[in-house]
Amino acid sequence: MVIKINDTVRKPLGSGDVGLGGNSDLAGLTARPRHDQFDGIDWSGAAPGWGAILTGLVLPLLGFVLMTLCIDLGLTWLAGRWAGAVSASPLLLAAIMLPASLVIAFGGCKLFVHWKDAKAVVRSAERKSVV
Repeated sequence: MVIKINDTVRKPLGSGDVGLGGNSDLAGLTARPRHDQFDGIDWSGAAPGWGAILTGLVLPLLGFVLMTLCIDLGLTWLAGRWAGAVSASPLLLAAIMLPASLVIAFGGCKLFVHWKDAKAVVRSAERKSVV
């Protein structure tokens, strides 16, 4: 039976450890090694700063929102020209076109990432063939 007290483990009683004798109850406790002591990586130094984290989150989301709005405005303009004078209000038309613009923006981002990965694979294959 192992008793844990604040990351310490009590040693099992051996044949010579029978009885209390002059030892206190804490004499048999040993500190367990922490996992971060032996991996050799300073994780606090390896982590990016808050500025990089916010930039990596905020700028791509802002770009996606702006791209979606531009696509929405384009689809609204196109639908307004196609419908002519019988069209609904511009705000209603923009709200109707918003799901389509989100799908187009998401699909465009997905295609861009796929194209970028394919380009990296081609470059990697070219480097291996040269060496």
